[in-house]
Amino acid sequence: MKKRTVKIGLLCLALAVLIPVMAFANRMVNILTSYQYVTEGHIMSSEEREEYLASEADDTLSNSSAQEISDADAQFKKFLEENSEMLKCDEYGITNILLIGCDSEDYQGYIRSDSMILLSINRTQNTIKMVSLMRDMRVFIPHYSYYDKLNAALAYDSSGQLLLDTLEYNFKLSIDKFVMINYKAFAQVVDMLGGINVSVNPDHVDAINKSIANPAEWLEKGGIQTLNGNQSLAFCRMRMVDSDVGRTARQRDFLTAMLRRLMRSTPQELISAIEVTMPNVMTNMTFGELVSLASEAANADASAISQLRIPADGTWYDLVENQIMYIGFNGKKNVALLHEFLYADAEQAAALAASASDAQSAQVSDTPVTE
Repeated sequence: MKKRTVKIGLLCLALAVLIPVMAFANRMVNILTSYQYVTEGHIMSSEEREEYLASEADDTLSNSSAQEISDADAQFKKFLEENSEMLKCDEYGITNILLIGCDSEDYQGYIRSDSMILLSINRTQNTIKMVSLMRDMRVFIPHYSYYDKLNAALAYDSSGQLLLDTLEYNFKLSIDKFVMINYKAFAQVVDMLGGINVSVNPDHVDAINKSIANPAEWLEKGGIQTLNGNQSLAFCRMRMVDSDVGRTARQRDFLTAMLRRLMRSTPQELISAIEVTMPNVMTNMTFGELVSLASEAANADASAISQLRIPADGTWYDLVENQIMYIGFNGKKNVALLHEFLYADAEQAAALAASASDAQSAQVSDTPVTE
């Protein structure tokens, strides 16, 4: 009787421990798998494209000459034809993921990508590099055979595949996957982390405040500030003062600060951040791939994140067609710069490793055989 009582007690104790563990595990599975996995999306109709182009037009802009447009497209076409094999693949343990920020909360209809940042993780060297891709770049859209803004590729096909194809075709770069998040979740995560510390230019304070509805959240001064969710959105999206060039720089700086904050978060903070983020994420990555990406990012050195913007200064110019502003750019210079930024360190490391291996092999072959 006594043994039976002990067994019952042990069983109750095991259940008391197991039930909460199973409940927590079930909660985590539900959270982690609540994102939207996408393989196909909304394809823009011809009527929607007319509406989209009309919404992009600005009647205060003066069109570039037809000759300027024609020359720019011809020059870029020549670059694409002469460099069709310039594709950089994952030869050096590098993972390239496209991060997309957008306004859409349900990812229905055509989607406008407000920001695009290429996150490149070197799994061998444990480094992270970020490249801002200016959304107004005039690129060739494959499968449609016309020139348009880079972010138009996502509007035409919300699955994200056309955008990846466009980037690979125009920049000769292998991009593995994409992760898209809407700005509502972005602001919520910032608030959940207690804000993000960034340096605010004093000259930008008024412009940032104009984008914040609640006066209680207005910034009083520049310098190092802890921004809440709404302030962070205004900081990252504002371009009234320094155009899209300055905006992309602020986005990279903010994302760097946010990654560093996440990497020193408590387990509970991470769980809460994931709980808010995942239902607002759309991606073509499987659950296993997301876990692998998170592991790679966690192992990387967040204290030394390198940054780049494409197109680079001195390599781009404004073009206006049908009162829509585009960024024309030198394809050859920017692709070379992009490849060097992403792969030069890896290529040098691979060359050194190969050299060391050859030297070791030579040493072994020169060693006299003793009997």
